[in-house]
Amino acid sequence: MKVAGYVRVSTKKQNIDPQIEELKKWADYHDHEIEIYSDDGVSAIDEREGYQKAINSIINGDNEAIVVTALDRFGRSVNQLSREMARLEKKDKDLIILEQNIDTSTKTGKFLFNILSAVAELEREIIRERLMSGKRRSGNFGGRPKKDFDEEEMIDMYEKGASYQFLANHYDVSASTIYNRLIEAGAIEKEY
Repeated sequence: MKVAGYVRVSTKKQNIDPQIEELKKWADYHDHEIEIYSDDGVSAIDEREGYQKAINSIINGDNEAIVVTALDRFGRSVNQLSREMARLEKKDKDLIILEQNIDTSTKTGKFLFNILSAVAELEREIIRERLMSGKRRSGNFGGRPKKDFDEEEMIDMYEKGASYQFLANHYDVSASTIYNRLIEAGAIEKEY
């Protein structure tokens, strides 16, 4: 079987090689051909070019499964994980996660994947709530104040074809601010 191996580290200070070695050893043991895709120094919320190439290799039929060392290498939220799993299932492809011993070609593997996805998101939410609680107690929410501008006008301009960058220049904010405000207003859905 031919599989796509995906590895990622969040910072350039981290070393991607141990993940690559683990995937290669697994492939050798199971007598699978593996093609490694990587994102070096890329967080899970950033644009993951290597990840997209790995998924495309599966969707296009070049590989039968995607193999990662751990669940957090594949995705961060239950929504993201579920959406990606649905894409794989639609093409009758599988996800294999080595550390959690999950193989979605089995019913037990699919069940474990769903449970671990939910637990991982719960853990992140608990951490986020603790951080926010600490900020509320200290009164320090960080960041700069939200810039006030006419969001209805922004949405109207966007719907008429204005780009994120054009709107950013117009309102003297960043393109990511425009993107986030459009999501908050329900004008667009979050892109992954």
